[in-house]
Amino acid sequence: MIIERTQAGKIFARQHNPNYKEGRPKRKKDSRNMAIFEYSNSHTVKEAAEAIKLLKGISLLKSQQRNSALNHIRVSQILYKYVLRRIKNQQIRLSVAEIINTAKTP
Repeated sequence: MIIERTQAGKIFARQHNPNYKEGRPKRKKDSRNMAIFEYSNSHTVKEAAEAIKLLKGISLLKSQQRNSALNHIRVSQILYKYVLRRIKNQQIRLSVAEIINTAKTP
């Protein structure tokens, strides 16, 4: 019954919405998030967190990696997810230039 109703809803949506697409929407990729991800791939968690000005998150990131059921998750992926969560929740505005400049300063 659930499958029938879902299929009927999809058929209706295709007929009445020219922009209808099935599946999950694609995630937006912007240059700032890609720069954060690339920087965190080539540096340690501490260096990446300092460059992105997220010193409070270092212990959280390390504990998440230690407690993670998936041990193959890289620190950079955890850091990237944490930064995205912070940006979404607190509206942190960091440009690519700011990330690179703070990373270069000793």
